[in-house]
Amino acid sequence: MAFLDTQPALIDRFDAAGPWSRFRVQDPRKQLAMLREICRSDRPITLGAPGGTSTIVNLWSVDDTNGRLSFKVDRDAQLIAAEVAATPDLWAAAYCQDAKIQFALPRVALQSQGEHRVLVADIPRLMYLLPRRRAVRVRRDSEDAPTLRFRHPLAPEIISSLKLLDISVSGCALARPAGSLPLLPGVILHRVELQLDEETVLFADLCVRHVTVLAEVDASIRVGCEWCQMPASALDRLQTWIQRGRRRRELISLSFD
Repeated sequence: MAFLDTQPALIDRFDAAGPWSRFRVQDPRKQLAMLREICRSDRPITLGAPGGTSTIVNLWSVDDTNGRLSFKVDRDAQLIAAEVAATPDLWAAAYCQDAKIQFALPRVALQSQGEHRVLVADIPRLMYLLPRRRAVRVRRDSEDAPTLRFRHPLAPEIISSLKLLDISVSGCALARPAGSLPLLPGVILHRVELQLDEETVLFADLCVRHVTVLAEVDASIRVGCEWCQMPASALDRLQTWIQRGRRRRELISLSFD
């Protein structure tokens, strides 16, 4: 299971004894508390069917009295939101307190509330708290962190340069400053230049999987990505670099969460 991917996981909601059952949250009070925490912290939520069209929303309100949720929809995403709302087997996935929360959304509709367009749905009864992935990720201090350079898909004439928060053989996390061009889930960054250090430069394609608020003070964003095209030679060099980092714990910290 790739925790790096914040798209909804392919969970069979009718298979109660399946491999996902141990991650299911059964207590309605805990479910409600998790939804309120997502709402309070204004976490970005990926809404869609596994492998299908998705959109990013925010949980606006949790009405436990009437058993309803309301999601804020960005003005530019209303058409996609309407398409997603009509999708069967709709799920929501979000990060919260270093965990991935996924829940099924029954009876979803796009409605107008004053000047706003919102998605409304019944409060879910099927919810999962998914553990973090077990892949080794390497982190360095910000000054020594590897750098990723790429032509931004929204403005190909602009070459963006972002620092990496962590990196593994399956993907990496980028720090996107507030005010910079957005990177949305599903976007593919072609032939990015990854500079690990002064001697190691790799090229690969990168797929954006999720976005999370990194720091509320400066509104910076954590962008989680997955390698979708990396040559075997580049992968070998990346693995070597990570292994070297494991042997140099005084310079690089490793996370196994």
